[in-house]
Amino acid sequence: MKKHILFLFLFFVTLSFSQEIEQQKKLKRYIRPSIYLDIYTTNYTDIKNLRLDSKGIYSSRINKRRNNQESYAFRLINFGFTLPVFTKTWENEEKAHMPTFNLIFTGNGLIAKPMFAIIENNHRLQKFGLGLRAIYTDGKKSTFFVNFSPFISQDQTTIKSPTIRFSASFVYNYTFNKYFSFRVGLNKSYLLAELGYYLPFIGFRVGKLDGIYFSFQLPRNASLNFPISKNKIYGSVFFKPIGGVFNYDNTDENLNELLPNENLASKKLIRDNIQFRFNEFLLGFLSDFKINQNISFYASVGFSTNRNLGFAIDDNKKLINRSILKLGLANSLFLNFGATFTFGQAKKTYNNYQMQDAFYINNSFDAGDINLGNRELNVQNAEKEKVKTTKTADIDYKDIKDLIYDVE
Repeated sequence: MKKHILFLFLFFVTLSFSQEIEQQKKLKRYIRPSIYLDIYTTNYTDIKNLRLDSKGIYSSRINKRRNNQESYAFRLINFGFTLPVFTKTWENEEKAHMPTFNLIFTGNGLIAKPMFAIIENNHRLQKFGLGLRAIYTDGKKSTFFVNFSPFISQDQTTIKSPTIRFSASFVYNYTFNKYFSFRVGLNKSYLLAELGYYLPFIGFRVGKLDGIYFSFQLPRNASLNFPISKNKIYGSVFFKPIGGVFNYDNTDENLNELLPNENLASKKLIRDNIQFRFNEFLLGFLSDFKINQNISFYASVGFSTNRNLGFAIDDNKKLINRSILKLGLANSLFLNFGATFTFGQAKKTYNNYQMQDAFYINNSFDAGDINLGNRELNVQNAEKEKVKTTKTADIDYKDIKDLIYDVE
């Protein structure tokens, strides 16, 4: 399975290069192909409380023992790509702010490791997915965004018999002007709801996207964004959730180390059909560094708060979905950094605020549905094109020789 996913990833990256050569002949697209790599990590913090069963049969403060082994940390590596596969623009007489349709292919891979200090052999979790998204702008005020991303998220030992899940979203955005836009929609995600419920999506933006602006998008993020160095460095203060669901193989019974001795009977239950679920809320500062038109780096630091993780029995055949272990975690520092590489050129969108909103919405929904990942600054396409001027001193003889004739 991993070899097939790697093959697909390399295939579509290669395809993006081949399409780039073709696109250079006649520039059509607004969104460029990109690949990204993202790393997220927290420090070890105490497990504050433990509860067995959704009815709360057991609840207590875990005492520090075994040299503070009741602690937890989380590591994650996230990578993926976006590939525009079709762009259609309906030209009008004005040749500006024309209706446009974009079809984009996405892919994502993720390797995560929840690390319990008390467990000797912590498992590695994996997630792979492919997706398709469509963006339509009417050339006036309205933008429609649709995203569908099936994925598998498994323990490394259960990846051969995967469970297919999916995230999906529909967003309608209305751009009032360059200073304000409003959006509503529906979002199926595993960031907050343990079972991937459909949740309403509502958001707005105040301020220019290529300047200082505030963005609120429930339930995905809230952020205050501002340029630090014009066209080079951007900053952001943000608050957002991250989370996910993974199948977990407990045949080695390593989860039993987390259960108190008073619940030996419960230990026998958690062997098969186990889900690992987690979510955290991040409050931090992020900075984007735009090296050039094709390379950008980003880094963020801050606090991971309201952290929860748990394990549940999930057996679709028997229609069983019951929480068997929930852990509350102390707040933690986090570090998140990565890089985005884009290829080729795209149409400029100077003064096209509707298209800039479309870029922002596209970046708000990461391919991996974990709320981390691609940080391409598509607003860079909104920069005003510089008009080259030629000084008289720069004129070479070969440039005007055809205008000179010999009068004899």
